Amino acid sequence: MLYLLATALVLGYFNTPAINSVQEINSGTTVDTSASQVPPNNSVTFTGHGWGDGVGMGQWGALGYALAGYSYTQILSHFYGGTTLSKTSVTQIRVAITQDNGAPIDVTSSAPFTVAGISYPADMAAKMLLTSTGQWDIFQAAQCGSTSWTTLLTIPASQASKVVAVPSDTATNAPISNLLKLCLPSSSTTLTLRGTIEGVNVDGSSHAVNIVPLQSYLQGVVPAEMPSGWANLGSYGPQNQALGFQALEAQAVAARSYAVSTMGSYGYADICDTSACQDYLGATAETALSNLAVADTASQVLISSNGSVATTFYSASTGGYTAGGPFPAVIDTGDSVCTLNACNPNHTWEVSIPVSTVQSAYPNIGTLESIQVTKRNNLGDFGGRVLWLNIVGSTSTTTTTGASFAYAIGLKSNWFEITDLTTTTTTTTTTPTVTTTPPTTVPKVDGYIMASQNGGVFTFGNTWFAGSAATLPLAAPVTGIASMQNSRGYWLVGADGGVFSFGDASFYGSLPAQHITPNAPIVAIVSTPNGGGYWLVGADGGVFSFGNASFYGSLPAQHITPNAPIVAIVSTPNGGGYWLVGADGGVFSFGDASFYGSLPAQHITPNAPIVAIVSTPNGGGYWLAGADGGVFSFGDASFYGSLPTASPATLQNKIVAISATATGYVLFSSKGEVYTFGNEPDLGNLTTVLPDYAGTVVGATLT
Repeated sequence: MLYLLATALVLGYFNTPAINSVQEINSGTTVDTSASQVPPNNSVTFTGHGWGDGVGMGQWGALGYALAGYSYTQILSHFYGGTTLSKTSVTQIRVAITQDNGAPIDVTSSAPFTVAGISYPADMAAKMLLTSTGQWDIFQAAQCGSTSWTTLLTIPASQASKVVAVPSDTATNAPISNLLKLCLPSSSTTLTLRGTIEGVNVDGSSHAVNIVPLQSYLQGVVPAEMPSGWANLGSYGPQNQALGFQALEAQAVAARSYAVSTMGSYGYADICDTSACQDYLGATAETALSNLAVADTASQVLISSNGSVATTFYSASTGGYTAGGPFPAVIDTGDSVCTLNACNPNHTWEVSIPVSTVQSAYPNIGTLESIQVTKRNNLGDFGGRVLWLNIVGSTSTTTTTGASFAYAIGLKSNWFEITDLTTTTTTTTTTPTVTTTPPTTVPKVDGYIMASQNGGVFTFGNTWFAGSAATLPLAAPVTGIASMQNSRGYWLVGADGGVFSFGDASFYGSLPAQHITPNAPIVAIVSTPNGGGYWLVGADGGVFSFGNASFYGSLPAQHITPNAPIVAIVSTPNGGGYWLVGADGGVFSFGDASFYGSLPAQHITPNAPIVAIVSTPNGGGYWLAGADGGVFSFGDASFYGSLPTASPATLQNKIVAISATATGYVLFSSKGEVYTFGNEPDLGNLTTVLPDYAGTVVGATLT
């Protein structure tokens, strides 16, 4: 997974109290209160808990509960509160083999196979080479890594964007010797894969995709994510297996649910093969016990309250308390599993990080002076996980999330306290200490959520992933996303007016459900301030209200035809009105939404179409954003900068959304790039998390 996972240790049986479920309490503002001025010099010492972000199941905790006699269904119920066990009809998955990105795709097999319909004898090698003109050249050689290849076939770009290698045996239980081997370009090793291997043209670059039965995929995931040897631990238990086998079965269901819930979110494939998705090592990773865990739980997935397959995040160790988010926070007594001389090494840890490491991660701060923890989640030891902190230096202060900080300097998790910070540098006369006073201004933005045209959802910072529509049969592309601050849910809207609700975002209706066909495509959705309803807006300015969202008027109702298509809607802070904006920057106000100006009224023609509007927190103004990153402010909306002025270079991926607080705003591009202005933090972007993502972001919102 994207979150750090367990390492293998040989454990035995231990006793643990009964599973106790605890709902997450409201986050508060807390700070570190201890700091000792002791060696080592030039380092920062941290004491912490857990490995990973603690969302969902903790793998060490799953083992602990299994050894205490709990079944895999009880383990899943504990960590994934609010879900129910069901079955999926998904039988196949497309896995992006990212190690082969951009390289010629070389395959071989110990048995005969075919590539693009050409038969290859056993032990021969085939090469699928994508040329600069988009054609595929198919070669043959005696082995992978050969310097002498014979051309067998050329496929023009007009005839195929992809080519496929097929083994002699595609059965799910085919012998290893009959499978295809992908020759990895970065080493002399091969990756043995069940199913077929497809070479795909992605924007002129070749990518390898493994098309494999879902069960076969899981056989390569489960042992990569959890040590199969854990299934041998403990006394005799259910299913004629040792008690530890239940942890492996819980892992199988969690991995299957995660895969199905995120299918289609990787663009040219359904999922990737690394920890950015789930680690997948192919057929050679399989073990008898992990295969049995996959088979015994065949087709089983966890279903969220909204009926979609739950995105079952998991990490190596929760440290004793899950982080909450899409699932209720719970105490994880199983995480402290310990027997004889083998214990969970992640339950409690201590590490000293050189000051130079912190300064290298945040070079703009100059010399490190102090670290200020300003907000925790109030769950567990030290006041819980660090949500926000300040890194104070001699030249500037950087505000960031605890998760980003932990990742940047190499901590196991964001659940930590600073037990010592001391330096002997001569560049400052002040001995650095951990400051216990929070800054006067705590950022209002904890995270943001992006939505893709195919229904994929991506979360950053301290926000909640509650699911996506990527696996649902969409009747129309997704065009927008809405949420309310401090909520754990969001809504997606399609061009046909279909609405999808996730987390604690309630469903209040949609156009298809009311058998309404809009006169123009729906382009945006916005919720009421308390989340009790929402408005949809069409390109013609038609407005549709649901729940407690009152109808204050629309352009068709006033017999107004806009000069340019309407592209966005935003409500006033009290929900008593809304503004619509057109691609030409024309603004239309309804209800208690005051008109503060527009581009046509000021005789301004934007260099690129306007794509979004967002109001100031008090409703006294608004910002418009153009596809080129230009920002226009009206009323009490302060101008903090724009892309044309900040970066003269041509923007390759157009801006699609703007979100704001009282201290700045954030622009989002169609590829998931993030540009911050004013006092808003950069919490990450899609291009660094999924650099090969081929989808299109259509909307974003702050939380």
